[in-house]
Amino acid sequence: MRVQPCIGSTATRISGRLFTTQPPSSEGTEQKQLPLSPFGGRFGVPEQPMSTKSQALSQANSKRSPFSKAKEGVKSKMHDWTDEKRNLEKRKELLDDFQSGYFSEFSEVNRTGAKLWKATTSMVNADKALYMPNIVGTSLKTSEPIELVDVLRGKISLLAISGTRFGEEQIETYMKPFLTRWPAGSSKVQVVELNIQENPLKAGLVRMMVPFVKKTIPEERHTNYILHYKSIKHLKEPLSMQNSYLGYVFLVDGNCKIRWGAHGPATEIEVKTLLDSVQRLSERRGHCIAGTSSAEHTLELYLDYVCPFSAKIWKQVYHHVVPWLEHEHPGKVQVIVRNQIQPWHPSSSLTAEAALAVESIDPAQFASFSDVLFAHQKKFFDETVIEKSRRDQYETLATLATSTLPKSSSITKERILELLYIPTVEDAEKSTNTGNKVAADLKFFIKLGRQTGIHVSPTALWDGLVENAISSGWTLEAWKDFLSSNF
Repeated sequence: MRVQPCIGSTATRISGRLFTTQPPSSEGTEQKQLPLSPFGGRFGVPEQPMSTKSQALSQANSKRSPFSKAKEGVKSKMHDWTDEKRNLEKRKELLDDFQSGYFSEFSEVNRTGAKLWKATTSMVNADKALYMPNIVGTSLKTSEPIELVDVLRGKISLLAISGTRFGEEQIETYMKPFLTRWPAGSSKVQVVELNIQENPLKAGLVRMMVPFVKKTIPEERHTNYILHYKSIKHLKEPLSMQNSYLGYVFLVDGNCKIRWGAHGPATEIEVKTLLDSVQRLSERRGHCIAGTSSAEHTLELYLDYVCPFSAKIWKQVYHHVVPWLEHEHPGKVQVIVRNQIQPWHPSSSLTAEAALAVESIDPAQFASFSDVLFAHQKKFFDETVIEKSRRDQYETLATLATSTLPKSSSITKERILELLYIPTVEDAEKSTNTGNKVAADLKFFIKLGRQTGIHVSPTALWDGLVENAISSGWTLEAWKDFLSSNF
């Protein structure tokens, strides 16, 4: 869209983010073809961010003496002062800053519109995603120093960055639908707002008006509202923040990796991509058997279908704890099950594949079929299947699913076996070893367990942390005591 020029008629306006001129209107403009987001939707830096406290601790634990550290620091500064090439680069940066300032970016918005590129329609995989760099700012709530990495780590965050009223209005188009789905105060999903003021004069004005900013921002958002009064020029390229007049949003996972990004006013597709991506991250591609991602707490269970102790905890949680939660504390806890494959049980992979196949056909039947698998787990114990081939076991699992699940379900034996099918080749050189159609999902859960540090089944996590106190032998009363004390 193209913004109508109106620089001559602008008037100073106070906002929660900045004293700024009213931006050009974008009404009645035509849509234009936009390029895809830079770097294929990958934003950030390759280095994992560390808080300044962690860096200080790392330096304190270093074997170097304080004298050698000080000597190295002085040597580095002397090198910077005498490095002609570095000084010329610094001079060029200052000249560029002088020549391309606030009004230059303002003119760019007039010329190109409020959208410079379009966001991707899916988030970046975790193994390819880059990190959100750490930024130290001031907390709106406490006026104390606060570090972005400390706020982001361990939660799924919509990071909204702006420094102008124009940008603030843009990020609101993402935040409003986000907060409607996940209100402020959620235990694992949050909005983090970063107000960046790079111009010293404007930064000084905002510093003086912090009490006014507090009044314009809802109180429940003060905790995650950060003010930053320094330049972030070195981060603009990796974050694709070409114009500081616009607003930018980034979806950041609990490991501080940027999984998706957008800017300017939100489109319908961008909002859908954002909400769908957060939903996926909040469930971490687990199997939700109770509650929703907006629940205050999360109970995660890593289970193996041929583990007797997994069967015990499943039966208690699925048949007793979940009904109690839904009756006494609706919406309070989301219960998620994740496949934990035990390699010493060969049929562990096969039963998990069957459950994934059922879920692929009809997600609503996953919990019911899991209940069936745990009830019939002895059919897949080592001694029972030692003489059976992999294909024989697939046949047994498909028959078990279709004979126990509701007849009205779209699940059929043929569809299950189609997903589990692996072709036979006579020439070993033509073998691809790629598995079946649910192999990718199975690999995901195996990788997730390894990455999370899960070694045995069952393993339970409460609000993202391993809770070793939880036992497969717990009665409903024991579960009630634990849950009630942690609400």
